Amino acid sequence: MMMMVMMMMAMVVMAADRAVLRWDSEAINRAFAGDVAVIRQLVASRGALFYTNYVHNGETMLMSAIRHKHQAAIDELLQYPKIEVNFVGNGVCALSLAAAANDVELVRRLFTIPGIDVNLKVDHQLPSTEAGGLWMNWKKSPLMVAVLLKHEAVCDLLLEEPRTNLEFALTMALTNKDPVMVKKVLQHHNVPISELVR
Repeated sequence: MMMMVMMMMAMVVMAADRAVLRWDSEAINRAFAGDVAVIRQLVASRGALFYTNYVHNGETMLMSAIRHKHQAAIDELLQYPKIEVNFVGNGVCALSLAAAANDVELVRRLFTIPGIDVNLKVDHQLPSTEAGGLWMNWKKSPLMVAVLLKHEAVCDLLLEEPRTNLEFALTMALTNKDPVMVKKVLQHHNVPISELVR
């Protein structure tokens, strides 16, 4: 009798494992669609490190939430320690997506994540009408993305961040004939006039 009970329990556990695998597939899709309740269930079942850094279609959940403007999912994911913010997938990272979206608050929040690379260069593809064809194939930092898209508030925030590297931002602003961005870059960094003449 005891053997029969143990076998039945083993069958129930095996069936539950199969159900979890099927459930995970659907749950992952829902989590990437911004379903906060499902994100919480996944984290509770398997741990934050695995699911918050899980890559699906080339993006982490955080990147997907930023791209699709799922604010509740962004809020949920940013509370988990060790969330991966420097992952590069599909030519973007979390900070470049936030800069491209002109989301000042999100850029500010991302700065607080330990280990974030504020100068991470990615292949962020921008519409040629907005960025000028010259820069289309260059790897761009979040500051370069903000300059090219003329997102003044995000640009200001990135320029005020002491870790931000000025590299190419001034050149991009000059090439795009954008006096507002040129002035911003020059104001935040004591760039000599000789830098303009190169």
